[in-house]
Amino acid sequence: MELNIDLGHKMEGPCCTSEPTKAPEKYYPSFTYDGDSPMDGLPKEGEMTVYYKKVASSEHTNSDGKTRYSCTIEIRKIESVEGDEDDVKAPASNRSKEAGEALDALVAAVKAKY
Repeated sequence: MELNIDLGHKMEGPCCTSEPTKAPEKYYPSFTYDGDSPMDGLPKEGEMTVYYKKVASSEHTNSDGKTRYSCTIEIRKIESVEGDEDDVKAPASNRSKEAGEALDALVAAVKAKY
């Protein structure tokens, strides 16, 4: 199943600074890698196929009626990367059956919802 979900969101109200600066049009969630191996050769920007597991999600409606959503996703494996650099090396692989099963379960849940 191909999903084309833009995760960017617009910031409502002024940011933390008092000086006027040109703020980005959209802000994106970030994922942080912390491990024993460097992410050598990973392009600064490109397309990536990953295996992941959704470990938590929540929905919160404020008193003004606006709803905010949050989701915690574990990136389990980087399958492929395409970008501006030719020397991309994949990190050490983890061929976990659990990651594949989690992704299959997520796809089934999405199909059932839509």
